[in-house]
Amino acid sequence: MSGRPFIRLADLTDLDGFADHIVRHSAESGREGSLHFAISRSPERASVREHARQRWERALEESLWGRCFLLVEPVRGWVVGHLELRGGRFSAEMHRAILGMGIERGYTRKGHGQQLMEAAVGWAKRTGKIAWIDLGVFEHNLPARSLYQRMGFVENGKRKDAFRIDSGMQVTDISMSLRIG
Repeated sequence: MSGRPFIRLADLTDLDGFADHIVRHSAESGREGSLHFAISRSPERASVREHARQRWERALEESLWGRCFLLVEPVRGWVVGHLELRGGRFSAEMHRAILGMGIERGYTRKGHGQQLMEAAVGWAKRTGKIAWIDLGVFEHNLPARSLYQRMGFVENGKRKDAFRIDSGMQVTDISMSLRIG
């Protein structure tokens, strides 16, 4: 098998590959010229796997559901990127989903982020249950902010000093939303 990475909806057989990707990707944050994009560089693989399993098993009508779109490198079959939509905690917010996304450094700036976004937004529209997609992005992450803006996300506000990472580096988080349909 060869060719370009492809995107598909994750299922429970993908938990190990997803967890491996999250651990690899988080380790890249703020290193070797990469922007800071994660609040932790060392998530525990078993915890990542278990929490993903719990989200992915839930129906869209249940709180804290999750659906994940994977960017898969076809030669090794490795997960090298993801976009996950997650449902809220309360029935009153089930019309909204929260977006989290990450692509490993060797696969960035090749259009994969936009493809992941298009797949997830298209899926959200088809469900007929999601009216809004929300996300948070670090203020200094200009490439991600640019992608979100191109996809139609609008800035809602900023939380200054939202996170402190790497010996107290203060990070401002920007809230953005996209109205579906």
